[in-house]
Amino acid sequence: MRITINNYELANDVDALVVTGPDQFDISGVDAEQMVQLIRGASTQFYDRENRQTTMSFTVSRLHASLMAAEFWLITHERDVPRRGLVTIRVRNPSGGQEASAYLAGAMLTPRSGYSGLTTLHTYQLRGGVFLSSPPSS
Repeated sequence: MRITINNYELANDVDALVVTGPDQFDISGVDAEQMVQLIRGASTQFYDRENRQTTMSFTVSRLHASLMAAEFWLITHERDVPRRGLVTIRVRNPSGGQEASAYLAGAMLTPRSGYSGLTTLHTYQLRGGVFLSSPPSS
């Protein structure tokens, strides 16, 4: 699985020495609803407002050539990673050939990072609307 926001790569299972595929991948969808409680009403009513929020989170690790490179990358990553944009998720057959993509337009990203030796660890939370099966038009 490869995950990008705009053109910034968050996860990639192809080149695992640089950045791993997503670990502890979790996704959930919530629909906005309105609760109505009428005075002297027999029961509470709920209305679907047809507004979906998708939230996903995952963790990746990156291996660096030196401790200094890991520490420097950790600091600059916080500065450079986009906080909003088009999320593209590509899944592919490990033996090659087939590939499928899904898109989350206008997504918000919250990163959390740390390191242990030469390895930096990154947990990303992405929030957006509904997944699209084709890229949104500009």
